[in-house]
Amino acid sequence: MCGRYTIAHSHKEIIERFKIEKEMLDWEPRYNIAPSQMVPIIIEQEHTPGERPVRIIQPSKWGLLPSWAKDPKKIRPMINARAETIAEKPTFRNAFKKRRCLIPADGFYEWTEIQGKKTPVRIRLKAGELFAFAGLYEDWTSPEGEKIRTCTIVTVSANETIAKLHDRMPAILRPGIEDEWLRAPGDDPTRILSLIGPYDDEKIDYYTVSKIVNSPKTDSPECMEPAPV
Repeated sequence: MCGRYTIAHSHKEIIERFKIEKEMLDWEPRYNIAPSQMVPIIIEQEHTPGERPVRIIQPSKWGLLPSWAKDPKKIRPMINARAETIAEKPTFRNAFKKRRCLIPADGFYEWTEIQGKKTPVRIRLKAGELFAFAGLYEDWTSPEGEKIRTCTIVTVSANETIAKLHDRMPAILRPGIEDEWLRAPGDDPTRILSLIGPYDDEKIDYYTVSKIVNSPKTDSPECMEPAPV
């Protein structure tokens, strides 16, 4: 699963990396993003065939709430969506067909047992670069007409490296398939699902970090610094 992550890169770096043309938020680096918080997602503006798609970055609340929910207090917002069931599960299937997004990140946290104690680790690409989680988003409208955009991170089976920590990992999109994740026709689930899977072992590493990351109230660069040996 993925319950905390980081986007320590600057707003400018995100805009350049993902070729954003329309900005609907101004991002400040975050070091311990937690569920229910507002996060940036990247979508493409609706366009007719033949038109050039325009990438938009905008805010979304982390924890997907399906559009058909009548009372959000009775449904637990889903921060993760298992890739194996997103095409059929009612909570996700409409978003899977029509509302896929990129969720920028540069690392995520997991907790593992070391010497009998739960210890946080930060997982990243070895080069430390920005990447995108495969995401889904939905719009829920309250009885008063307020629209809330929410999102979830798709997860897959862990690769060999991450399996030492957890049996699941977020679906990290390779740069060459990010466009297709956004644009692939929703009536071809097999094609869409073929785009995601465990990320390459040799490109990922991890290291232990301070237990200050345990608290979602703590959001400082110290969260992602290596713990003293």
